Amino acid sequence: MPAKGYRYVPTDAPYLKELSETGVVPPRTDGSYISFKNFDSAKSVASELQVPHNASIKVEFDTKQILDDVKIPNGNWGKADWLEPITKDHPQFGSGGAYQAVTSQKIQATRIIDLKTGRTLYEPK
Repeated sequence: MPAKGYRYVPTDAPYLKELSETGVVPPRTDGSYISFKNFDSAKSVASELQVPHNASIKVEFDTKQILDDVKIPNGNWGKADWLEPITKDHPQFGSGGAYQAVTSQKIQATRIIDLKTGRTLYEPK
């Protein structure tokens, strides 16, 4: 697994304010989708990861913290009986082709960036 991971979050995520203050993506029992590709534009994120939201907040993190809890997601956003390591199931949202995984653990960010403005929203001191 690469040393650096990324979670792309929509600007209307209910936990965005707290995320920007603490740098913590909260744990999710149904899993948080992550990628290993460092996208520079929200449009590319949305297309390659096939997400139905703007995905314009990039959370960078060290993957060592989730090593024991990384899984390949089932297709169709976890509802299918096949695995989907590379996005392909939702062509209505974009081209796909990006590697993805899920974790149920919280994620401590090393940096959070708004891809639309380039502004850093969080970086530990």
